[in-house]
Amino acid sequence: MSIIVYGNREWALRIFAKLLIDDKCLISGRNYEIINKLAPDLVIFLGWSHIIPEDVVAKHKCICLHPSPLPRYRGGSPIQHQIINGEEVGAVTLFVMDKGVDTGPVVFQKEISLGGELCDIFQRMVDVGAQGLNEYIPIHASVIPIPQNESLATTFKRRRPNQSEITMDEIEANDAIYMHNKVRSLQHPYPLPYILCNGGTKLYILKTSIENEG
Repeated sequence: MSIIVYGNREWALRIFAKLLIDDKCLISGRNYEIINKLAPDLVIFLGWSHIIPEDVVAKHKCICLHPSPLPRYRGGSPIQHQIINGEEVGAVTLFVMDKGVDTGPVVFQKEISLGGELCDIFQRMVDVGAQGLNEYIPIHASVIPIPQNESLATTFKRRRPNQSEITMDEIEANDAIYMHNKVRSLQHPYPLPYILCNGGTKLYILKTSIENEG
């Protein structure tokens, strides 16, 4: 069995390293012609942000890893949106890709905690993502995908760097838990949260903690 894996994030590379298969190829750029050349059994996309050509999805069995409990939190920046919205439990989902955005039927899904720092969450994603792929790859031909429940679907847009700004209006409108969640959702490698100061300078916030008075 042979697989091609597309991924360029640090956590995606760590998952690739954990895959228990010898015939595997890692692609970090948008070179899709190699799929036809190598004719792999599976093409796997690890948190891939780019739109895949429809003919690739139609001709090949493509599996995508999405770090959310699909059908919830489809689209961009799923980890950040879940944390900012106060979700305590997320998931790692593997699904068969179709022409939609994160809409294909699911072949693996397992919950992960969204507690702690962002690096802790990434480590859980790596562990569970590698587990799911190592379970699925050897038996992929016999696994029956489960369609997503469209009535539960939510979709979010990719966050932009300017959305990392923390304003006084935002601080006054939200509690400490919300602000803490926003900061930890935007830790490295994402655009760091900041306060815009006099002269256009930015004060970056790397970490926060919550203390109860009394």
